[in-house]
Amino acid sequence: MTTNRQIVLYHSPNTRSSIALTLLEELGVPYDLEVIDMKAGEQQQPAYLAINPMGKVPAIKHGAAVITEQVAIFLYLADIFPEASLAPALSSPMRGPY
Repeated sequence: MTTNRQIVLYHSPNTRSSIALTLLEELGVPYDLEVIDMKAGEQQQPAYLAINPMGKVPAIKHGAAVITEQVAIFLYLADIFPEASLAPALSSPMRGPY
């Protein structure tokens, strides 16, 4: 179930958002990268707080969906790109242990 809606990753170098960036690269899917300068406090500006009210990275936006927790981002990406075989199918009995 690939999608044609562009994924936007909100990322700040040398933070935990680097793992989400690595996952997107490994998936080989198109995405836009929005770099948040945390040293300059951009994560506390209204524009970013509208994406993630907690002012943390990573966050992704995909169409109307906004996901702000790292593990939730991984699960979401694994589910929308099942051809990557990163997660059991929703109907699989292995989904629970996963």
